[in-house]
Amino acid sequence: MESVSFSYTTRSSYSNFSNVHSSTVFIVQEGVAAAAYSFRTAINIVILPILCVMGLAGNIINIIVLRRYGFKDTNIMLLASLSFNDLVLTLLHTIIKAGDIIKLVDVEAALRVIAFSAIYLNAPHQILVSINVCHVTTIAVERAIAVCFPFQASRLFTAHRIKWSIFVIYIFPFFMLTPAFFLYEHKWIYSPKWNISIAIAVETQFYTTNKESILIYLSVVAGNLFSTVVPLVIIASCVIVMLKLLQRRFSFPDKTSGKKGLGQKGMKMLFSVCVATILISVPGIILLNYCSFSHLTSGDLYDLLMDTSRMLCQLHASTNFILYVTMSNKFYKSYQDVLGCSGVIKQ
Repeated sequence: MESVSFSYTTRSSYSNFSNVHSSTVFIVQEGVAAAAYSFRTAINIVILPILCVMGLAGNIINIIVLRRYGFKDTNIMLLASLSFNDLVLTLLHTIIKAGDIIKLVDVEAALRVIAFSAIYLNAPHQILVSINVCHVTTIAVERAIAVCFPFQASRLFTAHRIKWSIFVIYIFPFFMLTPAFFLYEHKWIYSPKWNISIAIAVETQFYTTNKESILIYLSVVAGNLFSTVVPLVIIASCVIVMLKLLQRRFSFPDKTSGKKGLGQKGMKMLFSVCVATILISVPGIILLNYCSFSHLTSGDLYDLLMDTSRMLCQLHASTNFILYVTMSNKFYKSYQDVLGCSGVIKQ
């Protein structure tokens, strides 16, 4: 009788512990879900709209200012092309995230915007982000060669070659990520909850037939290329430029003037663009590729990581103009002239 009683008590205690454990896990999951929802709301309703407005205004002004210098200088060509890509990226991102704002006033319209954006605009968004990183990679490599081989750099990076490089920068990511355009298509279904027909993503026949090979290609080949290999090139190039800048700083602390000083300032500005890409854009790209090509399924964590990734990428696309202004007096004066506020500032 004692053993039976002990056995019953043990089972009862284990059952109670199991119930308490399950309740605790449920409460934690609910807390995580609530926190994730709060963060996502702050990102989509507050932070991203502000960044998109900054990106649209800043990159339009960038293009206007850079155009005033002409496109004979190779650095101006690269910066103008980067600003154009950032402008298109911001426009696309504004459309993708418009559904979260529209949802506040019209749920039906918001559901359609969100659905079609997820199905048809995610692939172009990833391509534009990859084009952004390729731009910065080209700038970083050009700066590294310029500081290591200053006499050969002007012969290597001619205006003609930079134009071809920019052409390749746009074509290469598009070519590498083309399969991403053919993964999903929309299908209309009736939603009893909203009493409307909504579009949902369904796999295309092409994706269903070749799913394993497509996933391997997008995750192992293209995914690793743009989320690992290219960022490593940027980091290596930036380290080389940083070491050279530090070496020159300590070797000639007060003797840099004239044309040499202007070259130093231009180098620092382009170097700052590269460093900003590493600190802001690369983590976003890693999260984007992780969410897109891992086995992580849709849920609170997946949605939060995707929103964080897009926020980081948009932060980089929206803040380059701040680097131009703060790192170059020439750009700062040009911004004043474009905005018509130089006279006010002087007063």
